[in-house]
Amino acid sequence: MKTIKLYLHYVSINIRCIMQYKTSFLLTAIGQFLVSVNYPLSKANGLPASSTS
Repeated sequence: MKTIKLYLHYVSINIRCIMQYKTSFLLTAIGQFLVSVNYPLSKANGLPASSTS
C-alpha cells in the first residue's frame, strides 16, 4: 500500500512541475495529439510514419 501512495505522490509532484510551464505543457499536448492523429492517417495512405534518411 505504501508503494501506491508513494507513486501517487510522485505523480502529483510531476503534474505540478509540468503545470508550472503552462505554455510548454499546452504545446506538448497539442504536438502529441497531432502525432497520434497523423500516424494512423499515414498508415492508411500507405505512407511511412516518418522519413529517416
